[in-house]
Amino acid sequence: MDPETVIQKHRTPDIEWDLAMRGPIAPLRGLVLSYQDYSERARGRVSRLEVPFAGVPVIISFDKTFTITDPAGRTEEHDNFAAGLSDSWVVVDSDRGSRGVQVNFTPIGARLFLGLPMSELTNRVLDLREILGPVVRSLPRVRSEGPRGAPLELWYLPPHR
Repeated sequence: MDPETVIQKHRTPDIEWDLAMRGPIAPLRGLVLSYQDYSERARGRVSRLEVPFAGVPVIISFDKTFTITDPAGRTEEHDNFAAGLSDSWVVVDSDRGSRGVQVNFTPIGARLFLGLPMSELTNRVLDLREILGPVVRSLPRVRSEGPRGAPLELWYLPPHR
């Protein structure tokens, strides 16, 4: 049985967002925790506090670059990236919203998909172009043919080198 897609919507005068979430299909359980397809529009800058969790998020942005700030105040800018297991929070900013897909991998799934030992990603954010190379250019154009939140079958076969 395929996992159910849960859709959340939020609307205020300053920001609106849609989020479709679902778990992985059966063959990917143990490798993927969840898929999130999101779209947000805002009047200004959007800031999110991201706290540590037991997963490795991979972000594919369809239109924006994110500014990521760590507790020491260091900033990095990324559009498509992977964030390793972490022992601290970061703030993720986008200008007037964003649109994309987030795949939350288990550490083992991230190792298989990214082709990196977790020690190279721990407490770091890496640009997917550095990890996966030229395949990343085509990722923002790849969308599932099914409803929002449907599993992206491209994740079934790891694209790393």
